[in-house]
Amino acid sequence: MGILCALLALASKETALVLPVVFLAYDWLLRPGEDERRTVRLWRLWVPLFACFTAVAVYRLSTLQVSGAGVSAAVLNAETQGIVIWRYIGLLLWPADQAIMHSVHRVTSFADPLALTAVAGLGLILAGALWVRRAYPALAFGVVWFFVVLAPSSSVIPLREGMAEHRVYLASAGFFISLAAVLRVWWQRMSVPRWATRTAVLLLVAILGLLTVRRNQVWSSPISLWAEATVRAEEMWEPHYALADSLREGGRCDAAIAEYQKVVALRPAHRDAQTNLGICLAQTGQLEAAERAFRAALTIDPAFARGYTNLGALALLAGDTVQARDFYLQALRLDSDNVLARLQLASLYEHTFHDYHAAARMCGEARLLAPATPGVVECVERNQHFAAGQGR
Repeated sequence: MGILCALLALASKETALVLPVVFLAYDWLLRPGEDERRTVRLWRLWVPLFACFTAVAVYRLSTLQVSGAGVSAAVLNAETQGIVIWRYIGLLLWPADQAIMHSVHRVTSFADPLALTAVAGLGLILAGALWVRRAYPALAFGVVWFFVVLAPSSSVIPLREGMAEHRVYLASAGFFISLAAVLRVWWQRMSVPRWATRTAVLLLVAILGLLTVRRNQVWSSPISLWAEATVRAEEMWEPHYALADSLREGGRCDAAIAEYQKVVALRPAHRDAQTNLGICLAQTGQLEAAERAFRAALTIDPAFARGYTNLGALALLAGDTVQARDFYLQALRLDSDNVLARLQLASLYEHTFHDYHAAARMCGEARLLAPATPGVVECVERNQHFAAGQGR
């Protein structure tokens, strides 16, 4: 059943590639029995399973095309992750400075002293755990679990986010197995009274409970969650963009503007940041700045139909109905399925230009594209009636 679940996990997420190593470590370190029986299981069960999972791993790596200059990048990423793993360990020991997104020290030289120290330290931990595996099998098993489960997201394949707390969730089980093994030995050797042990455990649970309540408060709102991330990863554009969107969606465009501007400064070619910046500028009455933002989005992506509908809306605010019509027509040329542009054109044709045939046509096309759009049926009927009266 365990093997079946492992195969199902592999079909779900590639992190499951490490499961045979965890199974084998458990078999050799913790499962009772004679070495001969373990050897039989090794050749009959574990070697075929390893072959199956290795074939999947080779195929997956081949799709990533890590070669040439990519090899150097992979090694540098592995060194970067050596530093990140120590930060994971720090968070597991004391969960301070948590965030949904973290900045990391990116290693750019193979001889980076911080990276070399970090990797060497991790190597010593792994080697030490394997050295004492017979005397302290649970400790060794926990260390193997921790490093092996972290490997897919913390090895040679660079990921967009250098550090993410969720990657250590499953690996942390191994960390706490090892920590419990160490504390058990230390507690026994120190002959700590039972009351002291209970008091320490209760105090630890209370402290961690309070920290959990604080984290829940941060996670209770996307604004507080991403505001925290902008502090932890100030030089990354992603948390600023997420915070800006959260503020805008919460009706706080005035506060969102500064965050969108930070995104644009960090990533000038971010089309959607320019667009949403323009929306917030328009909502706060800064129409000229909004137009510059919308035009910047079109400079980045000239085929962006929404850029023209946004400019059309600005033209309507300025009272320039002719220019608004031209912008909406341009949006239709770029996106023939654009319902918003058709509805706005229908309104202009009906109320400003009194071209009821064109208004009815636009509403009719909008009805075909989005039948559930409120008011399109009435728009067609009303303008057809007006057009008939015009014909008489």
